[in-house]
Amino acid sequence: MKNFINISTSFLRVLPNYLIIGAQKTGTSSLFNYLSMHPQVINSNKKEVHYFDKNFERPLNWYKQFFPFKFIANNYTIGEATPDYLYHPFVAQRIYNTIPGVKLIIILRNPVERVISHYFQAVRKNNEQRPIMQALIEEDKDEIFIFNELKKNQFAIPKNVHVLYKSRSRYAEQIERYFNLFPREQILFLSSKELLNTPNETLKKVYDFLKIKNDFYLREVTLMNVGTNKQEVSNEVMSYLTNYFMSYNNDLYNLLGYKFNW
Repeated sequence: MKNFINISTSFLRVLPNYLIIGAQKTGTSSLFNYLSMHPQVINSNKKEVHYFDKNFERPLNWYKQFFPFKFIANNYTIGEATPDYLYHPFVAQRIYNTIPGVKLIIILRNPVERVISHYFQAVRKNNEQRPIMQALIEEDKDEIFIFNELKKNQFAIPKNVHVLYKSRSRYAEQIERYFNLFPREQILFLSSKELLNTPNETLKKVYDFLKIKNDFYLREVTLMNVGTNKQEVSNEVMSYLTNYFMSYNNDLYNLLGYKFNW
């Protein structure tokens, strides 16, 4: 029943009523997988459809092909997960214009840990050859170039977007774009650490948010998209990142009205 991808019948299909929009390297794959197990949830045929960032020039029916038929969807909560949605500067407006009532789930991780995990993922994928400190320092000019390219063409996918490590952990400026458009009750924030350590307790928050049965219990927890071969990071790098994110974390706490246990 969940293998429903077929573009020729897209006009008979629905749009999602919840999205996991980020952040990258915070546990979005695991959450997507956990929710796919819930008997009241049907998720997109694949994680990371990338409609609102990389494929927004395509017709809406292209997006709908990843979701179930209307007569099936009436009894289910329908979801999708693309962590780049949080970071991309134009996505919030695109989502609002397309499905303004959609519920949004954002998972946040200690920004220092997220940066390091992101960097080593880029290394594993052969997208990064520079030492970590060099990459972090050079990111400032990389970010200016990439965002200037986006300003010229909102549908562009700039090269080297994967090297933006620090900026993806500046959460407040990304969340603010969503707060400017969506009521706060449509947005759920989760802790990556809590999802890892207490998945069933964390999932109950998600079930309540989506208004589905909250007594579904995962008997077996399988982490998804977990990085391997992580290396030791120098004290210099850790100190640099800790100092860098101090003010940005305060911006986040002021925006949300509470602190994460980082």
